[in-house]
Amino acid sequence: MNLFNFALQILTHRFQRRCTALNGKRPMPRDLDLLSFAALQLISEQRDQIGDRDFALTLLGRCGDSAGGGVFVRDLYGDAWRLDLLVWELAQSLVEDFTGLGEAGVFLAESLAHGNSVQRMFAMEIAWIVRRKVPREACLEALFLNVADNLVWVDESVALARALFETPEEFWSAAEKYSPPAVWADQYVDRLQRWKRGTGVEIWDREFLRMELEARQVLNREIFGPPIAE
Repeated sequence: MNLFNFALQILTHRFQRRCTALNGKRPMPRDLDLLSFAALQLISEQRDQIGDRDFALTLLGRCGDSAGGGVFVRDLYGDAWRLDLLVWELAQSLVEDFTGLGEAGVFLAESLAHGNSVQRMFAMEIAWIVRRKVPREACLEALFLNVADNLVWVDESVALARALFETPEEFWSAAEKYSPPAVWADQYVDRLQRWKRGTGVEIWDREFLRMELEARQVLNREIFGPPIAE
């Protein structure tokens, strides 16, 4: 077993064990979110290191089953479980075909404009991890709509949208071409102008960078153990 599969086995085993301990309770605690993010990040960045693809898919499928929670969780908590499952579906898509995310990527793009602000931000965190593989146009449609008509996670929507482009100029060109619903058109333009007068979208990605760092810390801790106190 190579190092990649060893790391993935540890992360997925820990996730399954913690899911079982929840006994069907939702929402999942943040430490479980970070475990799933760490696994997705590992696959997104190190997919070419997979030694046994079938073994990896089996591990990810088991986590998907645990995240889905069965009929009880789905009936009790509505569609909140769906994004917990989506992380593992995306991971499987990356293992199967690194050129895209398939149907899971389409659902992710749709979830970026979710009516529930908590789930919307959760979807954006997931999208940040796989931002180089998401269906860009569909994601931009959702993110620019957030900029036009939402009150929370607006800066983060801009930061994620910016991360889908190679240069700031490409991002601003796409943002200015977007046509929001007429009722929100003035607000959209005003917000764009406010951001363009600011210091740049790079300062708005701090929530994502913090999440990414926390996920990396989880990965390091699970694989190598806690840091030794000096």
